[in-house]
Amino acid sequence: MTVILQISARPSARRKDKSTNVSQGSILLCGIAIAVTIFLLLRSELKRAAVGRREFQLFLVGYLIVSLCEIFTVGGFPLNRSVRLAFTAVHIGAIVATLWVLLLNGLVGYQILDDGTPISLGLILISGIAFFVGAGYVALDTGFGYTDTFAGSRQAPNYNLALYVLYQLFPLICLFLFFVLETVLVLRVLGEKKPMSKSFKHNISSSCYVSEDNGSDPAVGFWKRVALSQDDRQTVQRPKDI
Repeated sequence: MTVILQISARPSARRKDKSTNVSQGSILLCGIAIAVTIFLLLRSELKRAAVGRREFQLFLVGYLIVSLCEIFTVGGFPLNRSVRLAFTAVHIGAIVATLWVLLLNGLVGYQILDDGTPISLGLILISGIAFFVGAGYVALDTGFGYTDTFAGSRQAPNYNLALYVLYQLFPLICLFLFFVLETVLVLRVLGEKKPMSKSFKHNISSSCYVSEDNGSDPAVGFWKRVALSQDDRQTVQRPKDI
């Protein structure tokens, strides 16, 4: 909500508080995120056989733009109000486009189109740019008031309703659908149940083993889980009798 509040802030309220609060922690985390993203982009060049490698690189580029903009918006970097509103509009547009690209990445594994082809990359890139331009325009028009289209968003009780849908609701829907698509892909298409079942069983067993020993040291439950995992590994590696 920080980005939306920056757009809806009134100039008179800003003149009363001329002090600028720079969030050094947010800027530091954004710097780390940028460095990690660049590292992943470089590492992904080595995985030439990976499915959807180019498509996922588009998502990483989008996240890189989001992290850069966040330094000047959420990080509270000292800027002129107009420049800050422009960065905020780019930030919101980048978030919407990046989450849309992530959702389309969830469809890449189904091989509806061959991954890495110009048509696959073109559809993702063009649709992502369309969402970026559309969301950015709504944010700019809301902040600078170029037209009266979103004038209702600056009045109670509908403060920034359009930005709320774009910045909060739409990305959450894309993220939820991405996890649904990946879950269906792993369980139904690939037929792999172990990655999710083992994760679920580990979370359940973590609480069961500790509560099993009433009043005992929780480390006992930890070593039981280690022993169980070693037994499972030996069982898998043991060849079947012919």
